[in-house]
Amino acid sequence: MLAINYQESEAKVRSFLDLVFGEIPEALPVLMDRDGAAARAWTPRVLPTTVIVDRTGRPRWSVIGEFDWTGAQARDLINPLLRQDR
Repeated sequence: MLAINYQESEAKVRSFLDLVFGEIPEALPVLMDRDGAAARAWTPRVLPTTVIVDRTGRPRWSVIGEFDWTGAQARDLINPLLRQDR
């Protein structure tokens, strides 16, 4: 998983992650998209947008807006990608 921040300061990102997770997870890399290039390349102009990428680096699904990543719908999107041949 990679989080991409859209044109905000590192301090603001750290504050958000601390609020959401209680601390910044070491396993969650954050790309600081300071100029918006990553957002232009990967997503429509709606935030938040989540792009799910397969093991080969190919975008497979996009989820626009809020989404419950703890529910069955999320598992249905992610599990097939986890079962792909490595």
